[in-house]
Amino acid sequence: MNRQDDFRSDLAMLETAEDILHYFAIGYDDVLVQRKHVQLLRLFHKLLSQTAEPGFDDYRRALLLAYQQISLGREPLFNASHCLQCNSPCDSFYDSPDCNEG
Repeated sequence: MNRQDDFRSDLAMLETAEDILHYFAIGYDDVLVQRKHVQLLRLFHKLLSQTAEPGFDDYRRALLLAYQQISLGREPLFNASHCLQCNSPCDSFYDSPDCNEG
């Protein structure tokens, strides 16, 4: 079993945002993570989805960036999708001024 396999099996055992932050050795504010864990994990997932085959370093980098953004109050807006109804770049995780939905 190589490092990548170990990493994948470890990920399967992590259950909470705190578990993930601890696994990747990222310091965090308990209160912030308790209040914003959904936003943190959604942004983390969105950042990871931009990498074809993310490895350990990609996961850590995405999690660190997501945590930094949430801790600075820069929460992305995840609105209900109206895909195929406009020509905006819906794959961006911040509101697009080009979107003409609504």
